[in-house]
Amino acid sequence: MQDETYVENDVVVTSKAYNQRAYSNDVAEGSVFDGSYIKFRQLELGYMFPDNLWGNFPLKGLRISIVGRNLAFLYKTVPHIDPETSFTNGNAQGMEFGQLPTSRSIGFNVGFRF
Repeated sequence: MQDETYVENDVVVTSKAYNQRAYSNDVAEGSVFDGSYIKFRQLELGYMFPDNLWGNFPLKGLRISIVGRNLAFLYKTVPHIDPETSFTNGNAQGMEFGQLPTSRSIGFNVGFRF
């Protein structure tokens, strides 16, 4: 059996250096942003035609509408990305790495009942 003697650790490191080494995290503080945002996510404008518009035709209701999604950011603190998207949902959560821009869509809906 080998004789092991206790040696006190006298190496002093900052918490930043410890965390970067222990968790393989070398993200610079200047690259970290507050992810707060307010997004104008969806707007729908529609019109419901009256039921008696069609006479004896079995159509009882017709609704048409225009729909827009991801229309604008009303407020965000991150200057160059959509804070709602990120690189992954695993351990690298919140890391931005070559993400594509969020798509804005505008379309229409038609609904009817008999």
